[in-house]
Amino acid sequence: MNRPVDAPEGIPFGWFQAGSVYPSPDKSHRGKDWLAVKQPCGFRESGVIVFSGLLGELGSYVQMQADSDAGRFWGLAHLSRRDVAVGQIVAAGEAVGLTGGVPGEYGAGLSDGPHLHEECRVGWQWGERIDPDSVVLENAMTDKQLETIEQAFWDLKQYLEGPQTKVRRADLSAKLLTAVRKLKGEE
Repeated sequence: MNRPVDAPEGIPFGWFQAGSVYPSPDKSHRGKDWLAVKQPCGFRESGVIVFSGLLGELGSYVQMQADSDAGRFWGLAHLSRRDVAVGQIVAAGEAVGLTGGVPGEYGAGLSDGPHLHEECRVGWQWGERIDPDSVVLENAMTDKQLETIEQAFWDLKQYLEGPQTKVRRADLSAKLLTAVRKLKGEE
């Protein structure tokens, strides 16, 4: 999963505007926003929930420590609903709550409109915030890679269910090799 919610991108990490309300020392935006209202959301990596509750300007907030050895902590803020508890193990992409951020509603925190705020911290739970898009996930696939796999699957399914009465092993192997080469970008 390369994004926490199926929604358009909003304010990027590091964005700055004079008179900003952002609490960072340089008044820049220390996370990435997604334009979503009450949609299921999840983390980019799997891990264990280390915080689930209200947290100041972040409002209703869930934080997860990633399984990887990189010391990453992912946070999702301004949630209209939290569906996880501390200690719970979650998979990448598994819904942990609903986006929100509607000012005046439960969980909005310091939000000026409905959205999901995503952040990634390194080193420790409240460590330095980094751009979530700068994190290279070892086992994450791009949308293009997923499309390639899906197309290869449907090509193979069509081939196997085709009018031929017998599938030759060599033909099936050739189809699989072609799919793998496409995935690697060799074709």
